[in-house]
Amino acid sequence: MDQAKKESSPNPIQAAAASALAFAVGAMVPLLAAAFIRDYHVRLGVVVVAAESVALLGFGGVGASLARAPLMKSSLRVIWGYGKYFWSYQIDWFYRTIMKF
Repeated sequence: MDQAKKESSPNPIQAAAASALAFAVGAMVPLLAAAFIRDYHVRLGVVVVAAESVALLGFGGVGASLARAPLMKSSLRVIWGYGKYFWSYQIDWFYRTIMKF
């Protein structure tokens, strides 16, 4: 293997460490948002809607800046993916709970 090609290839240890750090930071966002709110329904709304949306916009922006990609497009792509997941869960819950499918 050519030495220059070997040096330019990604390091799997660094990739694993970056992934672990990203998951840890991402897991702290809802915990910190929910820690200061006592009412369950308000806590759920704040964590699910507000804190996660803002965090995902931020993470999309960080990913865009690291990849040198368009900031707005990348951030909105992350939110769009989250929205699809969220609404598919809501529709599934509706059919299982209300419609009894």
